[in-house]
Amino acid sequence: MAAASILIVLHDFALGGTERVAVRLAAAWAERGAAVTIFAGADTGPLRALAGDRVEIILAEPPIPRGRGSRTRLARAARALVAWRAFDGVFIPGNFHWPVAAALGGSGIPIVAQVSAALDKPQRGRLRQWAFEHRMRYLLRRVQAVVTLSDVARDQANRILRNAIATTIALPALADGNPPPTPIPNTRPPVVLAAGRLVPERVCAPDRSVRRAARRVGAAGDRR
Repeated sequence: MAAASILIVLHDFALGGTERVAVRLAAAWAERGAAVTIFAGADTGPLRALAGDRVEIILAEPPIPRGRGSRTRLARAARALVAWRAFDGVFIPGNFHWPVAAALGGSGIPIVAQVSAALDKPQRGRLRQWAFEHRMRYLLRRVQAVVTLSDVARDQANRILRNAIATTIALPALADGNPPPTPIPNTRPPVVLAAGRLVPERVCAPDRSVRRAARRVGAAGDRR
């Protein structure tokens, strides 16, 4: 029986939780015998080495650096790749890469999309939250499964997508070989350590059609 072939699409190998989880998953799947391919828009960032030697890496040609419209170009390049090469499944790592899921929908390849950031943020406000949910439903309308990191996110995803296709699977970005934390002696007071995000958070702005729809909803609310 041939090994399962898995495609992972990444913009690049930047230092981020989404990229770290995706590259580590690629290495773990390859270690278990799967044929794993990472298609990346650019060969930038320090995380490529985590993939190891068993993961095939294909780079977009010409490269697609991050910038305005780059995710759309990455999605088109990924669609062109699957048009001539078959895969058993595609993993879309995180909210930032959801446009790729929309581009590959209908290609006949099962798509699994990951939720990597909060879906319901109070600071968005009602109108922006509506626009976010509208965009999420559009981009993930043809995926076969959604993976979330918590049960709360799972329930939110199923509500937004109006379909019970989300599953909770914890995907920590820490390496499995990390030593356990050092016990704190009973003679010392407890120590609390909080680690924040070490890279800027990506903001996935709604596309033009969603922004126009949001403005129409806002205008209707003002008239009422």
